[in-house]
Amino acid sequence: MKRTVSFIVSLCMIFSAVSCQKNESVESSLEKTQAAQVIKSDKSYYLRELSMPSEKASVISVAPLGDGRYISAFRTPESVLPEFYITDGSFSGYALCDMQISFRKNAEIILRFANAADGTLYMAVTEITHGDMPAYNYMNPEQNGEDFDWESYNSSAEYFHTIYRISADGKAESKTEITGMNDNSIGDFTVSGGKFYITCGIVYAADITSGQAEEYKPSKYEASGSLGVTSADTLICGLYDVYDSMLANGDKLFSLDQSGEPISHISTDGSSFDAVFAGKTGIYGLKGDTLTELALNVQLGIGENSAEEIIPTENGYILSAFDQTDTRNKLYLLTDELGEDVPSEPVTLKLGVMYQHEDFLSHTAAFNRSGNNITIEPVYYTEFDVYDKEKNEQVSTGSEKLSMDLITGDGPDLALFMNTPLDLKGKGAFADMYQLMDDELSREMFLPNILEASEYDGKLCSLPISFTVRSMMLKEKFSGIENQTFREMLQIIENSPAEMNIINNGSKMEMLISMISYSDFAVSGKNGKYSINAGNMAELLEFCNRFPDYPREEWYDYSRDEVLFCEFAAAGFGDFRTYYDMFAEPVTFAGYPSENAEGNIAAMNCNIAVMEKCGNKPEAWEFVKSVYVGNNSRIVNGRNAEFPILVKDIEKLAEIAENNGTFTKDELDKAVEVIKSAKRASNGLPNDLFHIISEEALPYFAGECTAEDAASYIKNRTDIYISENE
Repeated sequence: MKRTVSFIVSLCMIFSAVSCQKNESVESSLEKTQAAQVIKSDKSYYLRELSMPSEKASVISVAPLGDGRYISAFRTPESVLPEFYITDGSFSGYALCDMQISFRKNAEIILRFANAADGTLYMAVTEITHGDMPAYNYMNPEQNGEDFDWESYNSSAEYFHTIYRISADGKAESKTEITGMNDNSIGDFTVSGGKFYITCGIVYAADITSGQAEEYKPSKYEASGSLGVTSADTLICGLYDVYDSMLANGDKLFSLDQSGEPISHISTDGSSFDAVFAGKTGIYGLKGDTLTELALNVQLGIGENSAEEIIPTENGYILSAFDQTDTRNKLYLLTDELGEDVPSEPVTLKLGVMYQHEDFLSHTAAFNRSGNNITIEPVYYTEFDVYDKEKNEQVSTGSEKLSMDLITGDGPDLALFMNTPLDLKGKGAFADMYQLMDDELSREMFLPNILEASEYDGKLCSLPISFTVRSMMLKEKFSGIENQTFREMLQIIENSPAEMNIINNGSKMEMLISMISYSDFAVSGKNGKYSINAGNMAELLEFCNRFPDYPREEWYDYSRDEVLFCEFAAAGFGDFRTYYDMFAEPVTFAGYPSENAEGNIAAMNCNIAVMEKCGNKPEAWEFVKSVYVGNNSRIVNGRNAEFPILVKDIEKLAEIAENNGTFTKDELDKAVEVIKSAKRASNGLPNDLFHIISEEALPYFAGECTAEDAASYIKNRTDIYISENE
């Protein structure tokens, strides 16, 4: 099996600088980038689903037609051609609209509406033909994409671009053929200053009369593909460079680090903002140099990057967004008025997001749309992980911000971590979830070892949504000792054949990172704080120095005894089968060197915690509970990519593995035993401690000092760091 580098190595690389050269060949007319001041709206916004022509329809684009009416284009599973409808502002009834447009035969149709500053409506259309092949209907469940001849389909594609001017009765009254653009679909467009601005792979400016397009390049920057126009006929354009995502409003350029790259910009006719747009994480309004967060996508119950269009209306904003459950785009009203279907003001709980786990946030969005009276509002502490690439230094971290908020009383009600911080456990920041459990989700339903690995001082501080098992393994003929100590491991190495490689993890630094991450031999996290044993660290450094400076790239043949130990990671029973086959003999799971026979590691995935300061703990537990049980659970019970933490789900997966006939009883029993014996989590060292250890180890590995000296330097520096951060 090919050697795999431990994923922890990547933790030590996050501070490495990125060297990129900007294009300075053209003088920019834009002002110097400034970070927009981000504030929260003083209003609470809600998402109300609007009706559409049918339950199967998916909205393509929508725009104001005038006199309070709207025109919408929809796609259905029955036809590849769009259907056009006119409706009033309530979107309660639709009338078919004949635009009197003849599309090319068998063409795939991509379209988008846009209003000029004076309200004139245009529609940009890309027709894609594929020779004699009919257009593929992506919405038709009977279309079999696996058997489709995609190579012929894509290689024969021809692109035709047209922009139509639409009259007040919804008919195409004129058209302009757009020429000079590349072979791609029109993604977005707007009208400003007598020109069409079009995204088609890149951004073009086309003459509104002739249709001749030329490449449009904002000086010094690349266009992101998001376009719009204000009611003052000022062009809005999404931009980015190697460092930042930005929004150009005329000659002003704003950093959008806190909102993500904009998806859509729109005319602000009827709105109090210069521009309103859907960013990666939410809906934002720009006024002057202030960016107002109207609402976050997760809080509204829609996924990140799911919003397509946003249009001001008298009652708020019309929003089109992708619904992952129905796999189609729906129409919504974003409003600050509570609808009749909303029983009362919901209980809002703030979720501190320290680790943006996509599936977890999708589940959170679904929870917010499930009709309960609890709303989870994410607070993205990841935004405070600021690194200055030019100076190669960390400016601030989300952990620092969270700690400060907890001190001032502004902290969240719940928090989401990759690794639950040990220092916050020691400070009593987390509620004991044992005290919140009920009959629907009780202590007995969880794997006991996962609960033990998540405890601190007898209290359950957090729960993962899933976990992987990590261990070191070798053939039984070399050792039958499970959960070995460090010195037992060294003795086994000394007794092995001289020609055997020690382990598949093949470099000094890789081995050091694995051992300080998973072994408690030299690094301990007991009593709420990290500590370094200098004597053991010196022994560990000497052990790691046996390895080469760079890892071996060749494959090892474990069946031929080319290597003694193998670092093992399993996210499912199939991984056990892979390793059993790789060794082709009975194996021993030795674990990482441990002083207390706790060598197998449970690597937790996505830890959720209820904060002690939360004033609505029962409601917080309802959200935690939704992750594991009930119809709304979307990321556990076999759907996640790792082992679930409920006993019934592990038993179900083991039963499936047994019924598949791929395991002997002994092999399956051993796999289950390893899974249930992993009752210690990884050490979860802060990145700063990783850096201290690796920095001080390098001189020793280079022969510039002794192992004892390096261990002493590590001990002194880590003690100071820990003392300063208590």
